Amino acid sequence: MADYYNSLINKEESDIAPNAITTCYLTSIKLDGSIFNKAWVNLCDWYSHLYKKENEKKKEEILSLLKKYKEQNEYHPNYLKVCHRYSNMINEKIDKLLINGYSFAKQTDDPTWVESTVLILLDYFEEKDQKNELTKFMEEFEKEYNPSYDYLLLCQKV
Repeated sequence: MADYYNSLINKEESDIAPNAITTCYLTSIKLDGSIFNKAWVNLCDWYSHLYKKENEKKKEEILSLLKKYKEQNEYHPNYLKVCHRYSNMINEKIDKLLINGYSFAKQTDDPTWVESTVLILLDYFEEKDQKNELTKFMEEFEKEYNPSYDYLLLCQKV
């Protein structure tokens, strides 16, 4: 059901009223409120778009969602992705959070979780133009894991 709402929203945003889009995301989250549901990440992006001229309202809505999902797992790639995108709104040191998230992911038995986390970390270091850190984490990841096609595509851009 959550996929249905996401596909509805992604089809033709302009034909759907803002309240209907918000309701779709909230319904998707209500059906599956776990951190694994990407609808809450999309809802943060939607709030950012919806309240682009109301910075305080945007910050309030996004921080509210971050607070709720931090309790579930602050090192999940969905949580880290939102923190990275909206790092200007949070008071945490984003680099430390992302590095800790990557360390946590390596302790799991899920290589896709590790790769998702390292991609967020690499994006952060690329934005900050920290080539040494970028190279260090790329080499470490490539030594320990089999990178996916998406990862290899990103590396071609770097």
